[in-house]
Amino acid sequence: MRGAAVLAAVAVLAGCATSGEPAPNVLEPVLDLDGTYIVEYDGTGVANGAPSQSLVDGKSGWVFRSSCDEHTCVAAGGEITDPNDPAAPLRNPRAADYAGDRWTMVNFTEGSAACTGPRGERFTGDVWAAWEIAIAPDMTPAPTVTTIGTGDCPSVSVVTPTMTRAGDALPEFPAPDPAAQPPRADTAAAAFRGGYTVTRTRRDPAGEPQVTERDVATYCLRTGDRCVTTAAIPGAPGATNAYLAVYEVTDGTFTRRSVPLPAVCDDGSIGVATEVETLTLPADVAAGALPELRGEVVTTFTAGCPGTTTDDIAYRPRPA
Repeated sequence: MRGAAVLAAVAVLAGCATSGEPAPNVLEPVLDLDGTYIVEYDGTGVANGAPSQSLVDGKSGWVFRSSCDEHTCVAAGGEITDPNDPAAPLRNPRAADYAGDRWTMVNFTEGSAACTGPRGERFTGDVWAAWEIAIAPDMTPAPTVTTIGTGDCPSVSVVTPTMTRAGDALPEFPAPDPAAQPPRADTAAAAFRGGYTVTRTRRDPAGEPQVTERDVATYCLRTGDRCVTTAAIPGAPGATNAYLAVYEVTDGTFTRRSVPLPAVCDDGSIGVATEVETLTLPADVAAGALPELRGEVVTTFTAGCPGTTTDDIAYRPRPA
């Protein structure tokens, strides 16, 4: 009887195991980012639209841990501060998301940009870094890193370092837990990208519109609460951009501020002025559509011809 009871219990347990829901399928990236890496820069790239041989040079170690569920994959990690001290906190820890057969991660560092004004003044700004890690045909990571200076130091550079896997993610290095990262939040501001026709017109007294063509790119934190946008007028082949605007984005408002720069007064003389430009994202942007943005540019003259002027500005998507 006892043996029969045991067999009956086994049969019941087996029935419970087979009648449950099947385990969910976990998303599998083409290349799992889990591991340690050597990222090496050779100093070459594109700075403000022109080829450059004087960008970041050298190598650094990185570590990532990744986690996937049915819909998403997240990798969390950062740059190894000291290879001889695994317990040292990682430099600029961040999280990457997998979508479209590539990993992307965006972060910024406050006050890490420094630049010199036209009269030798020293200015600072934040620096954003946007990584897009594609998967090469040989199944190795192929990163493109776009670095953007904001505030008083607007700039943009693009480099393509090599990223070589060195081994597994060592438990000694304190990489963040990827499963503990908040979910990625989509934001409508990210749709502001591509080719745009920009019209700027003096409001009062009304002036002739100034029309330019600009290439726009927007990068957002995975939390969706902050973004950065570049809008460039390309220069001649091999030359720097003819114009670069860098906007910082919060709550659907794009803001650009300039340091004091030489500017033309209404009487044709040369003064010194700052600009504050704001653009507003429409509330009804259709999914997948390029938005049209409108706003204003307020120019404040601090020397030569004190006063302010206001221009209307509009970004309209170029036809495909």
